[in-house]
Amino acid sequence: MTPADQPVVAITEAGALGHAVTGYLVARGWRVAIYHMPWMQAHATTIRDSHGSQQVCVQAIDLGDWASVARATDAVRSQFGCAPAAALVAFDDLHTDGPMHHGRGAGDAFARNATLNVEAVYRLLHTLLPPMVAARHGSVVVMGSRLAERPWEGAGAAAFTAAKSATTALVQAVAQEVLEFGVRVNTILEGIVDEPGARACVPHADHSRWVPMHSLVAVIGFLLSDEARAISGAAIPLYGRS
Repeated sequence: MTPADQPVVAITEAGALGHAVTGYLVARGWRVAIYHMPWMQAHATTIRDSHGSQQVCVQAIDLGDWASVARATDAVRSQFGCAPAAALVAFDDLHTDGPMHHGRGAGDAFARNATLNVEAVYRLLHTLLPPMVAARHGSVVVMGSRLAERPWEGAGAAAFTAAKSATTALVQAVAQEVLEFGVRVNTILEGIVDEPGARACVPHADHSRWVPMHSLVAVIGFLLSDEARAISGAAIPLYGRS
């Protein structure tokens, strides 16, 4: 398979998930464009160096500058010769805990979560979907949260819960808009994933009940692939036994 035959996928996460998904997709003939936040530069560079610049490119984006996503996509097109044909939209470490809803500062928590967990997804879809619609082919997976389906479990994080619920609704509405153009958009309702950061936060938990990283990666890979061409607008629960 020549580089021109290898599809390009955009991944907006450079942490443990981004590293795992990149390895999975590169092994299956994809080229990967990492869209990373400025503070994830070192992680994104590590991913690129692990696979080589022929297979992985890295582009910084700024959530305060929405035009940066378009510039990153232009740079990917310049390097790889085409825009991303698929995308994994996920953000690492953007869960901004706030006070209880009735406490002081709750309004600030809502604004932060609305920006980081709803508007960011909206803007990225707005930038990444048009080339897919033009090609009449593409797939986007958005990482959501089980709190969208189980909001009562979000007590103490009401703003985050509301934002993730809104993101799920956004994905399902957008999925219907692009369905006739052969583009699919799905979301994964994520539980606790067994990865080093989560283990460090809860070292004494029963980690066997969490979602294994390889299971999450396999589901993402399936949804991005043409094997899942009949699935769009789905909110897929991935909870493990937690």
